[in-house]
Amino acid sequence: MGVESAKKVLPENWEVEERSVGVVIDAVEDGRHQGMVTVCENARSYTLGMASVRDQGSYKGRGWREALYRDAIQALKNAIQS
Repeated sequence: MGVESAKKVLPENWEVEERSVGVVIDAVEDGRHQGMVTVCENARSYTLGMASVRDQGSYKGRGWREALYRDAIQALKNAIQS
């Protein structure tokens, strides 16, 4: 379900893949990799890079998955721009 949830809010040309650490979103622009974020639905949280998610998130209620992925993508966009 994680990859499908991510695809709903994934920017154009970005890639998503299920890995042992969670759902890894890879920002790709002009064929170049810009950065990654890992999302763990079990922890309901995310971390920049490809790594195990250690923090427990507070996402709950209807639409929590979409909000989690939107926030993870926005965090990655902010990191790339800074």
